[in-house]
Amino acid sequence: MSALPTLGGNNGQASGINNRGQIAGFAETTTEDSGCPPHRIQLPVLWEKGNAQPLPTVDNDPDGEALWINDKGQAVGESANCSQTIIHAVSWESGTAFPLPDLGTGAIALGINDQGQIVGTVGSADATTQYAALWQNGAITNLGTLPGDIAAIASGINNQGQVVGSTWNSSFIWSHGFIWQNGVMTDLNTLFPASSNLYATMANKINERGQISGMAVVLSGPNAGNVHAFLATPVNASMGRSVADVVHTHPKSNSPGSVSKQLLPRFGLVHRFER
Repeated sequence: MSALPTLGGNNGQASGINNRGQIAGFAETTTEDSGCPPHRIQLPVLWEKGNAQPLPTVDNDPDGEALWINDKGQAVGESANCSQTIIHAVSWESGTAFPLPDLGTGAIALGINDQGQIVGTVGSADATTQYAALWQNGAITNLGTLPGDIAAIASGINNQGQVVGSTWNSSFIWSHGFIWQNGVMTDLNTLFPASSNLYATMANKINERGQISGMAVVLSGPNAGNVHAFLATPVNASMGRSVADVVHTHPKSNSPGSVSKQLLPRFGLVHRFER
């Protein structure tokens, strides 16, 4: 394990790495953040060959975070301030920051593939909830959420354009992991065999093989109710009945939506909507 340098402050976070060894994240500076003292300014950072390169924010925001990076060195994340007025979804290329369009109440970019397609979450126009979002060719597409849930976040996309993410119920509790492809959002639990004994409440990333990582609740047995990481691998065989066929009520998850605040230690869309 090798420590990555900060920008003079005490803390930092590495959020993504590409096949070129470039790492995206954030690092603290030595300057106190006037919006939320005694915290220090945290800037988006690109680490390459052990060196920390600060990335610019947008709209004069003091803080930001790079959350993912593709194999072309294009990074995405957010730019904001502690007053939580508006959070800007941002992409970075060759050291330049580009704000991404939103619906007027803020957004966060969480993933980018090698085609430059970006996914994340966007605040609704009335600022009451948030939806999974896809940015491509300078335009934003609202991917919505699953029936019965009120909010969603798209967190991963592969080079085939398959998107994965999560939805939240009316209490902003993690509800379903999903995959979005060919214009349709599908509950991952309708694709799992009942023998998996897992109920996916969050899908995080998807690779080029279509493998999906995420978080799931154990349905039965001595570990029932516990939350585990999962890896789902596509198969080309009939799986029989799905979890959705045998589970008629949503199992209770002990992981509230506030877990997602770890994305933004001091500010975030979810934090605003939970008030």
